Amino acid sequence: MQLHHIKRLLAGSWLIAILGVGVAGDVASPGARIMLAAFALLPPLALLRFWTHPVTTMSESINQARRYRVAAATHAVETAGVAEQTNLKRAHELRVVCGGIEAGRAPQLAAPLALPRGPRSQ
Repeated sequence: MQLHHIKRLLAGSWLIAILGVGVAGDVASPGARIMLAAFALLPPLALLRFWTHPVTTMSESINQARRYRVAAATHAVETAGVAEQTNLKRAHELRVVCGGIEAGRAPQLAAPLALPRGPRSQ
C-alpha cells in the first residue's frame, strides 16, 4: 500500500470516528458542533499536509543506480546480439553469392523477381 493511500485511509477513519462520537454524544449546541468539526477536520488535514515520504537513503540510491546500469547493459547486449545475428546472416548470404560467382555459376536469389503484369497491347 502506498503512503498516500495510507494517509487517506487514516484521515477518513479519524473523521468517521469523531463524527460517530458526536452523533452518539448527541451534540446539539452550535459551539459544540463547531468544536467537534474542528476536532474532526484539523488533525486529518495536518496529517495529509505534513506527513511526507521518507528521504531516499544512500543505499537505496546506489541500488537504484545499479538496477538502472544492469538494465541498460542488458538492453545493449540484447541489441548487439540481434545486430550481430543479422550481420552474420548477411555475411553468410554474401559468401554464398560470391562463392557461386567465383565458381562460374550465376548467383541464386532467394525469391524470383516478380514483375507486375498489365494488359498486353498488340
